[in-house]
Amino acid sequence: MNNKKKYESMKDILTEQKISKVVTISGGSSDVIEFKIPRGRTAFLMGYGYDWYEDTEYTLNVGSQGFPKRKDQEGSIAQPVMWSIPFPILSGQYVRLVINNTGSSSQTYKAVFFLKTDGILDIESDGGELVVATGSATGSVNSSSITNQAGSVYVDVVNDGTTNRLCVDTELEVTSATINNIKNLSTDGTKNNLRYGRVDSSDNQLVVEQGQSLTPTHSSISVGTSSTSVLSSNSSRKNVLIQNISDTNIFINLGGTATLNNGILIQPNASYEISYMQGNLFTGSISAICSASGKSLIVTEFQ
Repeated sequence: MNNKKKYESMKDILTEQKISKVVTISGGSSDVIEFKIPRGRTAFLMGYGYDWYEDTEYTLNVGSQGFPKRKDQEGSIAQPVMWSIPFPILSGQYVRLVINNTGSSSQTYKAVFFLKTDGILDIESDGGELVVATGSATGSVNSSSITNQAGSVYVDVVNDGTTNRLCVDTELEVTSATINNIKNLSTDGTKNNLRYGRVDSSDNQLVVEQGQSLTPTHSSISVGTSSTSVLSSNSSRKNVLIQNISDTNIFINLGGTATLNNGILIQPNASYEISYMQGNLFTGSISAICSASGKSLIVTEFQ
């Protein structure tokens, strides 16, 4: 009968039992953790675990079943490996964990075995308390650290008076900064023509103007069938509002001669604004034309 069928035929009458064992092995020596199934009893090994050390070899034997040698940890004391199909151990057979300590130091090894049996086995367990252990380290996290990738710089922990907190510095520290040339607020890349900002007396610090006061100039222009000047070039211009108060379409041209059906169309009772804030600031000459004579534009220029 194979292992699965044998277990299935008995599982309803089986009792679970845990057996712990411990052994100390000198460096360069071998020993065995073992126990024998008493006469008249049948058991199944459900799983097991053991303490792991780097320079150690482990070999498990269950009844007539031998397992390959391992140097890793198949299961620990707190988290043992558990098999879906257990291994039978007949009356008089042994469970053996052969441990070969190939290191130079003496080590103490604990092992735990989980069985299902047809009666509680009179086998003494030893080994002390159950702790999560891997080698010489326990499962209690006593300290931790966060470092840079190279492991050379550590994150600090500070106490705010009541709680220890992870120290995160979010300040941007600038030891020295000098602005020698500001172009983004200037019409020509010089400080003399800064439009919406200025620099301090040392030409270093940018000072942003808020709510800058502007001077308006109002004019009225009569537009006819030939190109008519609306405004001359003005490098100090900051804003222009052109309003068509006639009953005819008027076309304006920026920087050249106005022609019909070209340039910018201002329909009757509509307006066109030119400014830095609109993204279309233009300081050159402006002209206009329409299809009839004597049509009026009113213009307000700010500087």
